[in-house]
Amino acid sequence: MTLANETPAQSPTRAAREHADRALEAAAGGNWKAAVDANRALLDLGTDVKVEDRIEAQNRLAKALWELGDLAGAKKAYQATLALDSINRIAERNLEDAIGMQPAGKPY
Repeated sequence: MTLANETPAQSPTRAAREHADRALEAAAGGNWKAAVDANRALLDLGTDVKVEDRIEAQNRLAKALWELGDLAGAKKAYQATLALDSINRIAERNLEDAIGMQPAGKPY
């Protein structure tokens, strides 16, 4: 819903902030499933959201997936971060950790 004093271009930014706030709150409470859902909802807004916000959401999504034991999903999310920001140190470091935790003979 667009408020009377908002332009349509502001709506995705506001929605992104609300999704980010929900994701952070869920993660702080250890509710990783809700954190995954909130971050995915933000990312579903697509390119209407600033790239910096999408990078942060991808990293948060990866962390939440990791906490849920979905290392393959976390790896994909970190790779998506690196597609947006090829020198993102958080994604680089955690992707290395995810690859290091990969069971022998099990490709991601």
